[in-house]
Amino acid sequence: MGGQCRGARRQSHPALFDPPRETGVGGQRRGARRQSHPALFDLTRKTGVGGQRRGARRQSHGRESMKLGLIPTQHRRRAVASASVPTQRDVRQRQSRAARAVEARRAAEARRARRRRWLVGGLAGLLVAALLIPLGAGLLPGGGDGPPEVVVTDEPESGSSDEPAAGSNDEPAESAAVPASEAPAASGRFEYGEGDCPVPDGSSDPVLKFDGPPPLCIDPDRSYAAVFDTSEGTVRFELDAARTPGTVNNFVALARWGYYDDTLLFRTDPSIDIIQGGSPTANSPGDPGPGYTIRDEPPLSIDPDTRQLVGPYRYEPGQIVMARGPGPDSAGAQFFFTTGPNAALLDNQGVYVVFGTTDEAGLEVLQSIIALHVDREGGLGGEPSRPVAVWSVTIEEG
Repeated sequence: MGGQCRGARRQSHPALFDPPRETGVGGQRRGARRQSHPALFDLTRKTGVGGQRRGARRQSHGRESMKLGLIPTQHRRRAVASASVPTQRDVRQRQSRAARAVEARRAAEARRARRRRWLVGGLAGLLVAALLIPLGAGLLPGGGDGPPEVVVTDEPESGSSDEPAAGSNDEPAESAAVPASEAPAASGRFEYGEGDCPVPDGSSDPVLKFDGPPPLCIDPDRSYAAVFDTSEGTVRFELDAARTPGTVNNFVALARWGYYDDTLLFRTDPSIDIIQGGSPTANSPGDPGPGYTIRDEPPLSIDPDTRQLVGPYRYEPGQIVMARGPGPDSAGAQFFFTTGPNAALLDNQGVYVVFGTTDEAGLEVLQSIIALHVDREGGLGGEPSRPVAVWSVTIEEG
């Protein structure tokens, strides 16, 4: 009976027994307040007052963390690792840029060759016309004077390359059979140029063309090393400033002017175990060079029987050597590395100036480069199967 009474009272006055719903009086009030002041009730959202404050604090804290360099440890480690070690993507991009540069330079060289052929053809046509005109007029000079005189000079021909070539198997002259380590020092004949020296730290603006050889920019009594940073590894050469000061001075000055930076090792030739480079304009043996040549160190002699230049140098793996033209005093900027025993085939000439040597680690890098060799039409051996770039040449002074 008590239960029936309570049930009757619950039915007659439900608001006294059931918790107020949002549809009831109290619920309507709360609902109204919630609608009019949602920020007072929905504090967990970022759109509410507390959420806005917390969001603002998070953004402010994030900005301050970035200003103060408060980067999580794992991100710092990743950033340091990516900054210190080039990624495979970086290497591929560098090789791609180098390959595009090679193609562009080869195309330019082909255009220049076509222009030269056109020019030669035009001059030949003019010469024929000049001969035919007096012939038709009965004015061809009479005989008796013999053929025109041919002037032979010791200067390299225009467009000739500074390149070593494998010599014959004939024994070199006795006067030339002197090992490179026993080659006589410069006799004072070497002539230095005038002008400015580059900044020793290599920060000078790059220069590729010069009015003449560099002045004396090194101290022959100090030690110098050339560090090649290549796409295949680092190679360090100790330069022989005491025995070949003029050649070392020329190479150091060019390197500090940035002459060799971002170039290619464009030629490989396993028949004489060499890798050739030092051509910033064309990346080929036909590069026009820096605008000058330097004296031979020491002065070369002429074999009385063959009338060929002979020198005192002997070649073995791990050397850096100046390339040259066919005449005396014809080296400029191109160089080559010796990588194996076949370099000794150049001993019968001995005219390529050796001015530095590398260690076993450097020789391993050089041998890995020549292992990329593929043959190329037109002689001079071939080239690496992929572009081998010289990113920079840094000079260390001790």
